[in-house]
Amino acid sequence: MPAYGFNTFYVRKNSSSSIKGDGIKVSKNTLENTQIKIVFNSDGTINKIFDKEEKREILADKQIGNQLLLFRDTPADYDAWDIDPDYVKIKPERAILNSVRIGEEGQFCASIIQEYSISKSRITQEIRLYEGSKIVEFKTRVDWKENRKMLKVRFPLNIYSDYATFDIQFGNFKRVTHKNTSWEKAKFEVFAQKWADLSEYGYGVSLLNNCKYGYNVDKNVMELTLLRSPVDPDPKTDCGVHNFTYALFPHSGDFRAGGTIPAGYFLNMQPVFLQINDNREIKKPIKKYENISLFSVDKDSVVIETIKKSENDNSIVVRAYEAFGGRTHALIKTPFKINKAWETDMLEKEIKELPVKKVNNYYTIPITVRPYEIKTIKLKTSLVLV
Repeated sequence: MPAYGFNTFYVRKNSSSSIKGDGIKVSKNTLENTQIKIVFNSDGTINKIFDKEEKREILADKQIGNQLLLFRDTPADYDAWDIDPDYVKIKPERAILNSVRIGEEGQFCASIIQEYSISKSRITQEIRLYEGSKIVEFKTRVDWKENRKMLKVRFPLNIYSDYATFDIQFGNFKRVTHKNTSWEKAKFEVFAQKWADLSEYGYGVSLLNNCKYGYNVDKNVMELTLLRSPVDPDPKTDCGVHNFTYALFPHSGDFRAGGTIPAGYFLNMQPVFLQINDNREIKKPIKKYENISLFSVDKDSVVIETIKKSENDNSIVVRAYEAFGGRTHALIKTPFKINKAWETDMLEKEIKELPVKKVNNYYTIPITVRPYEIKTIKLKTSLVLV
């Protein structure tokens, strides 16, 4: 699927796919594809995650992954907003596995479904693995009935680095993974948007999420805060059913080379599928418009974050940012006919006009971006595909 675009698929009865997915396997205690193998313990936690391509174990030696832990959560002040650092002094309660079954067993996707109980709450997880991907998804449903408790998931990793990287809007930042000073000790819970990443030279692991924003990375252990239950100002805060997904993403290189940024976007912005029923035989599909990106950029380090109508006229505004921390020249591409293009400030006031060229049925606009710079481009277009 191209970014900000669409793809067309033609489905015929009694047809066989030329794409093979024979490498994906599932049982009640294993998930495996051609790139990765996951082995589960009898209590539902993960015993091993082996990267076949890199020939390395992802979890730390003699440690277990996907630990669902319930901590006592009684901050001294600001019940709904604070987490006190001494919550770790009391041993957490572990989730108890009640049942496990195979969920999906297809050619390209496999999953197991685990059901847990923890205190007064119930947790159901579908752990999914796709053919050709190292991303392990944990699709989670929680019937939350706690009082002043906090649910976290823990992954001790076979990664050692002084820094972890965290995603924020229009960029990312680093925090140390050790607690050598009082300032560092105070930063035990770190906010982030779509992902956090722990990478050493040549290899790393990202923990992605689609709506949970509190991380804790202590040395080689990554944790994500899933739910809390403060009683002030609302005595029944967040009680009820919650649905969310987090994912573990081992990768070669750091978060830049490994593709953590697009993986985080994909988890948060799933494509929409529209089915058109047509019984007619399609002999010659229309190739020109069956796979189009309406707006794209030719550099991985530049991310198009926003496409919107201008506040002042009928122009289109494209807002992009540099995500790797370096300077680069990039081309914004679109199949729409662009009459004029301007670089603007954040209030969409025109700063300078940009050159527009037509290359292979696409209009291109060159931009130069500094480290973590946000660029706003205003396009005068007729919105007609060329």
